[in-house]
Amino acid sequence: MESYSLYLHIPFCRSRCSYCDFNTYAGMEYLLNDYSDALCREIEFIADSLDEMIPAHTIYFGGGTPSLLNPKQLDKILNKIHQKFQVSKDLEVTLEANPGTLNPSYHKDLHCTGINRLSIGMQSAIPEELRLLGRSHNIDDVINTVKWARQAGIDNLNLDLIFGLPGQSLEAWQHTLELALLLQP
Repeated sequence: MESYSLYLHIPFCRSRCSYCDFNTYAGMEYLLNDYSDALCREIEFIADSLDEMIPAHTIYFGGGTPSLLNPKQLDKILNKIHQKFQVSKDLEVTLEANPGTLNPSYHKDLHCTGINRLSIGMQSAIPEELRLLGRSHNIDDVINTVKWARQAGIDNLNLDLIFGLPGQSLEAWQHTLELALLLQP
């Protein structure tokens, strides 16, 4: 039987970035617990409507800012998936994360839930570009996020970058790329 990837959209953000066209809601984090409960019910509904337990080889938490979910909420969602889907023994579980929304203990708790890959929204290393994008982090936040992930045992990570911003010079893009490469994503 074919193996599937599961995408779970977490549509909450602390603030809306100027470039974002995704279904997201800023300043509504108070709904995260209700949303994670509803997501568990949806997982159960979908799985129960199938004739058999289907295999899954990847789970991807996208958004929005999925790293706004606390580890307990993530664990609850992942446990429901493990109950209702035949998950691969080498399952990849990715969480999109915004630098500046995480701390060392959060990374350790993430690793304990089974999250084994981070997709980090670096976007740029240039402060003016980050302001243009409406991002609240800086390059130090990116460096710390990568360091804390690796310290927690999450070595599989990528850095999301944005190219072609209004007024972006090739020198600025090269600087962003060089800093990203130094972090060895």
